[in-house]
Amino acid sequence: MIFLQGVSFWAFADHQELGPKAVRKYFVADQENLRSIASVSDRALWLHLGQYTDSQAYQWGTTSPLTGVGQGNYGITYLFDQWHSMDLSFRADFSEYSVQGVRATQLALMPLVTFPRIQSSFPLYFGVGIGPGIFLQQANNASNICLDYEVLMGLRFMQLAGPLGFFVEFGLKNSLFVLSQGQFNGTVFDLGLIFNF
Repeated sequence: MIFLQGVSFWAFADHQELGPKAVRKYFVADQENLRSIASVSDRALWLHLGQYTDSQAYQWGTTSPLTGVGQGNYGITYLFDQWHSMDLSFRADFSEYSVQGVRATQLALMPLVTFPRIQSSFPLYFGVGIGPGIFLQQANNASNICLDYEVLMGLRFMQLAGPLGFFVEFGLKNSLFVLSQGQFNGTVFDLGLIFNF
């Protein structure tokens, strides 16, 4: 019996690497895995296009409220940093509107906070952003400057083909006119590509 225990211990010790060398190997492999995960989301550029699915405008035009004002939405988002369990990004959105047959276009620039972090590999994310909006083309002598804010929810797949990913996003966008009365509320559905670098 003692002989069999000794043989089994010898067989186990022969096949298992023990001691400081094995510990170093384990931690080196672990650090390499962490580096590979971090490199996935170190920097990312998101390109999207979408459509307003529902929208209302108040005191923008001769009739208030107006419905179906929001048209197309296009944008770019740059992930530049992380803070605690959140990602910090900068988003530039270009939106098109039709106000009683008159075309209006707006560029919104906003810092965006999303969570959880991309490094978590969790596909569902939430975010909020706020920033200035500038109307490049405006209707009915309304304000050319507004305050934009957005609440969003999305689904992201970071590496579908190497560094290329895909995302789907649903957002609530609002614009408050600064230099005149007026407000826009809309829901938007966006599709886009993610470039990891």
